[in-house]
Order: sequence, then structure tokens, then C-alpha cells
Amino acid sequence: MEIFVAIFLLEVTAVALTALTCQLALRRHRRAGWYLALLGAIGSSVLFVLVTDSGFLFHPDRWEHSKTSFGIIFRGFMLWVGMTIIPSMIVVRHYRKRVIQNEKHVA
Repeated sequence: MEIFVAIFLLEVTAVALTALTCQLALRRHRRAGWYLALLGAIGSSVLFVLVTDSGFLFHPDRWEHSKTSFGIIFRGFMLWVGMTIIPSMIVVRHYRKRVIQNEKHVA
């Protein structure tokens, strides 16, 4: 059950970060780029890895004696990025449609 809560929080964080960056793009009168979806997915995954594996990452004396390696953490990080890229892309698509609709009203 805890894994479902963790995945839900990860997805919500990815959507929130992507929406925040899309809002910043709109404030600068620019259309939201697709790179913002990748930025939101990577940002939320970095936060997730820092929260879940901070005990391992910030104590170098545990690196040699631990069963967990950086390869395992990196594979987990890539898994989290893969899981959050689709919701982030949906958010960017929403903001891109919003800009196109606003441009039609202005013209």
C-alpha cells in the first residue's frame, strides 16, 4: 500500500512542477515547450530519490558496506522518470492548447 501512496505523490509532484514551469512560460508570453515535461519528470524524480535514499546518498561511509549501489539507485531514478513523463506531457499539451486558443481569440 505504501508503494501506491509513494507513486501517487511522485505523479502529483511531477504534475505540479510541470504546471509551475508552464505557468512561468506563459507569464513570459511563450508557448510551453515539450522540454518542460522532461524537466518536470526529472525534477520530481530527483526529489523522490533524495527523499527515499537520502540516508544512503549523504553518508559516504555507508557506500562501501551497503548492498545498494549507485547503479541500482540510477535504475530506480530512470524508472521514476519513465513513470512521470506521461502525466507531465499531458500537462504540457493542456498548456499548449490553451495558448493556441488564446491566440485565436486575439486575432
